[in-house]
Amino acid sequence: MQKCNVSLSGNVMVSQVSGHWSFKDVGKFIAIYKQGMGERQLTQWADLVIMSEGWSMDDHAVERMQNSIRKASEQGLSCVALVNFSEQPLLNMQSELAEIYRGLGVEVNFFDAQDTALEWLKNRGFHQVTPDGEQVDLPLSESELMNKN
Repeated sequence: MQKCNVSLSGNVMVSQVSGHWSFKDVGKFIAIYKQGMGERQLTQWADLVIMSEGWSMDDHAVERMQNSIRKASEQGLSCVALVNFSEQPLLNMQSELAEIYRGLGVEVNFFDAQDTALEWLKNRGFHQVTPDGEQVDLPLSESELMNKN
């Protein structure tokens, strides 16, 4: 796996992904995602997925990701904003993911700017807040995300 950063902020799970993923890489991502959720028992949440550096998956990886998305949608994932920071279009990945999300009843939309994606999520009731209601400045800026290891 080239890169995967995951953090939960309020009721928005922020994932930064890049590189080519195998079946095993998707398994690692699932474990990191679950760890990011921690003990929080959210009944509904959104994902902000920031795609960069030619993110792709092989067929077995896509199948494993679909199963993971199915489980997440059953547990409360209801909205996904996909942001493309890659210099190359990621149309194949975007269309594959859109088909998976929409087939499971999860609302999905595509963006080329993080601010627009966050505004879209906010309009659907998803905010970056702490459990005690304080506003948090997350996710990181584009430059911070791209440089974070």
